[in-house]
Amino acid sequence: QKNTMRSITDYNPFVKTFGSLQIQNTDYNHFYGGIRGAFGAFNYKGQAGFKTVKNLALYLNDFNDFITTDFGQVSLNRLDVLYDDGNIFNIQGSINAPLFKGFDLGATVSVNAYDMEVQEKAWHLPATEFNVNAKYKMLEEKLILKGELFVANGVPYQTATGLTDNLNALLDVSAGAEYILTDNFSAFVNINNLLDNNRERWHSYQTYGLNVLVGIQGRF
Repeated sequence: QKNTMRSITDYNPFVKTFGSLQIQNTDYNHFYGGIRGAFGAFNYKGQAGFKTVKNLALYLNDFNDFITTDFGQVSLNRLDVLYDDGNIFNIQGSINAPLFKGFDLGATVSVNAYDMEVQEKAWHLPATEFNVNAKYKMLEEKLILKGELFVANGVPYQTATGLTDNLNALLDVSAGAEYILTDNFSAFVNINNLLDNNRERWHSYQTYGLNVLVGIQGRF
């Protein structure tokens, strides 16, 4: 896996990008097997695997990360990237089905068990993620209604005193609608995080609570 400044900052926009950031590629050996098939309207896929990994990118807060302003020192608490070797056991699966005309339902789950060589935990990497999504097309497929449930465990992090702790888990319910105006344009509204879950994906950086996004989308 080729790691770059862009790929790392896309995954974690709060890393320290100057001075301490080192870019190393990650090497995997992945051994896996699984099943896939269909049962009635349901299509399913399941997989279990084992990975040996070298230079897996992990993320730790730098509690000595300060800047000096006219009002004194301000803590930025950005994250350093460090690398460790280890093993990962993974189970993942997906299922999707067009239950009736215009309505599609899907779900995915992924579980990772990390065994790191040096670090106590796989810092800031999720172990369990679960997603359910539904989409319904109506009015001759001009109106699309969407709903989604996303669940993830609280990721491990290291405190300022060097202790191990876990951030709060994610329970995110979202809904949205899109109306096709023309072949090239559509209007949409997305209501995200209906449960107002104030989860921290990265320690000290809280995610948005309930938020609404309205706009027009163009396709060319």
